[in-house]
Amino acid sequence: LESINRMYTSRQFVLDLGQEISAPVDYRLICQLLFNLVSNCLLHAGNCKRIMISLSENENRVFLSVSDDGEGIEAEELYSVFDRYRHGFSAKTVSRGAGLGLTVARGAAQMHGGALMMESRPDRGTCVRVSLSKKAGISSKLRTPQEDYSGKMRSILEGLAECLPPECFTGDYTD
Repeated sequence: LESINRMYTSRQFVLDLGQEISAPVDYRLICQLLFNLVSNCLLHAGNCKRIMISLSENENRVFLSVSDDGEGIEAEELYSVFDRYRHGFSAKTVSRGAGLGLTVARGAAQMHGGALMMESRPDRGTCVRVSLSKKAGISSKLRTPQEDYSGKMRSILEGLAECLPPECFTGDYTD
């Protein structure tokens, strides 16, 4: 998050991980879920100044929350945000994504015995809450191939790089 904070100086990233939390998850699917939620904030939350990522748990579930203070989503548009290819897909916004991110994130949550919920208010921001089961491990048939992740955050940041504007790629940040 420190690297992202330096690239997006107009936005503040806040991370609240609480205590150490563990759950049986597929690492790559959860990284993709988190990437999709954060990139949606970066690409679609106009006038966003703050993005907060928090993690908490109870006896049976882990809760991940990604929220922003951007312009939010109108109530009449909120119902379609999970429709594939539909929302935000026009000639003006095609470079901002094809409209699959939330669908993929919701699918990853469901594969982990959980759910994804979204609430949004115009001019106040959007919050996506994900719940994951601590007891229902993901089926081995659905697992993504394992790799040696020596720098887990680096792989997440490399994924985020696809949605960053070109001005972020200066000599200061290419190491």
